[in-house]
Amino acid sequence: MKTVRVVAAVAVIGIAAATVTSFAAKADPAEPTRDNRTELTIRYTDGSTPMPAAVWSLKCSPDTGTHPNVGPACHRLASAGNTENPFAPVPPGTACTLIYGGPEEARVTGFWRGRWIDAEFSRETGCELGRWSNMVPVLPDI
Repeated sequence: MKTVRVVAAVAVIGIAAATVTSFAAKADPAEPTRDNRTELTIRYTDGSTPMPAAVWSLKCSPDTGTHPNVGPACHRLASAGNTENPFAPVPPGTACTLIYGGPEEARVTGFWRGRWIDAEFSRETGCELGRWSNMVPVLPDI
């Protein structure tokens, strides 16, 4: 009977130790809990042809890529507040002024703060102009 109790006690202690070890490994603050990478491709079209006028890569931390303003573009993306999503589309039903800013368009794809992004930008209405301006220098300052 003593042998059974000892074996049971050792088994319980072993399970408890494994559980604590497993929990501690998951809760270790030194381990990254999110993918914070920013790696984007920006396709810019000036409206003169259907083909992109430019295709840029942008990677932040460290700031690299073919984008003409890598440092300022990464700074703009890093400065977005936790509640701001600079890639969010204009919400449906938003009243926008009928101000035409030009034929320029851009498409941004890739990862921002570890989240997949696939956003289109234009300059067709006041709302879209605002979105574009908010993304300068990631998008060209026209």
